[in-house]
Amino acid sequence: MHRPLLILLLATCVSCNTTRQATTTITSSAADFDKLTDDLLYGALALSPVAATQTGYHEHNGVPLDEMLDDYSQTGIEGQRKFYDGIQSRVNSLNTATLDKQQQADLEIIKNQLNLQLLELNTIQSFKHNPTLYVELAGNA
Repeated sequence: MHRPLLILLLATCVSCNTTRQATTTITSSAADFDKLTDDLLYGALALSPVAATQTGYHEHNGVPLDEMLDDYSQTGIEGQRKFYDGIQSRVNSLNTATLDKQQQADLEIIKNQLNLQLLELNTIQSFKHNPTLYVELAGNA
């Protein structure tokens, strides 16, 4: 469920870091965007410990991710919803006029991926009816 989001976020963050190095003056919204992408990337990885381990991210805020599986309990799903809703709120509050073209393109990717994650969590809900999700989770752990 998180793999496409994580791949796009990794690519976006690499792009953001390149942009950050090339720019000497970062406006407040651009700095907010960089913080948002970092929070989104590492937060999404923390919500999917199996994918985090596969990408080489082994610990989040002192919690060892290598020892965990993704949490598809009601509490885990609510935590994901809260996380993605919070990120979406931050995205919507950005002043996009101050972002450069690369950041604006990255922001569109992030918006689409957030919408996809929320569609999955709120409407599709594969975790309720797709047993393959759990087989793959165990197989990839």
